[in-house]
Amino acid sequence: MQNMYSWTAFKSIISTVLRLPRHLFSRNFSDFSPVEAPPPVSTFWIVALKLLLLSYPALFLAGLERPFRYMRRFIYGRMHNELKKNCVPVTEFTPVQEVRKEELATHLRNFFDHPRPFVVRHYHKESAAVKTWSPKWFSENYGDFLCSSAELSDHTPTKLSTLIEQGHYINFLDRIFRAYPELESQLDTREITQTLADSLGLEHTYNELFIATRKNTATKLHNHSVWNFFLQVSDNKEWIFIDPEYSHLVYSQTHTLEFASEIEPNDPL
Repeated sequence: MQNMYSWTAFKSIISTVLRLPRHLFSRNFSDFSPVEAPPPVSTFWIVALKLLLLSYPALFLAGLERPFRYMRRFIYGRMHNELKKNCVPVTEFTPVQEVRKEELATHLRNFFDHPRPFVVRHYHKESAAVKTWSPKWFSENYGDFLCSSAELSDHTPTKLSTLIEQGHYINFLDRIFRAYPELESQLDTREITQTLADSLGLEHTYNELFIATRKNTATKLHNHSVWNFFLQVSDNKEWIFIDPEYSHLVYSQTHTLEFASEIEPNDPL
C-alpha cells in the first residue's frame, strides 16, 4: 500500500513538472477555460506575476519578503494601468447558472471540471429557518447574544438586538450556532451536507449567519478560503462573481494578502 501511494505521488510530481513550462508562459492561471473574455492585460505581466509568485517560498526563506512585496506591487500597478487604459466597462453581467433541486446531485458530479457558482431556487422553502427567521425574530429570541459588526472599528461585543436596532450589518457570525445548536436544526442542512459529501467529498465544517438590517449593506469583494453553500432564508441578496482565473486582478497593487479586496465591483478602477 505504501509503495502504491509513493508511486502515485511520484507520478503527480512528474506530471506537474512537465506541465509547468506550458502553464508558466501562458495567460491562464489554471487548467480551466475562463467563462468571460480575457481582460486587456499583456501576457508579459501575467507571466511575470506567475514567476514572482512561484519564487515566493525561496524569497521568503532568504529573508527577501519586502522586495517580493515591492515587486508584486510594481507588477500589479502595471496591470491596473493597462486595465484603466484599455478595459471596457461591464454593463451587463452574465447570469449565474440555475440548477433544479432534483438535478443537483447530477450537476455536482462534474462540478470540479470547472467550478462555477450556481443557484438552486426554493431549495429549502419548508425549513423552519425560511418560515420564521428575520432580523426582528433574532432580536426577540436571541437579542442578548453578544457579537459585533464589521462596521464597528473596535469590534466591542454588543447585544445582537442592539446591533439590529442600530441598523448594523452583521456578517460572518458563526459563534451563535455553537451557542444555540437549535439554530442549525432549524436551518436543516443535513440534506445538502450529505449531498456535498457524497458528490464532492466536501465535509461540513461550520455555519455562518449574515443579517442585513438595512438596504445596500455588503461584504467586500474577496476570495474565500473555503467552499460555500449559502442558504438565503429571507429577502434578497445580490451577488457579483469574478471567474477564479482572474483572481490576480481582483486585488489592488497595495494588497498584502489581506482577506478583502480594495476594489469595489460597481466602481471604475
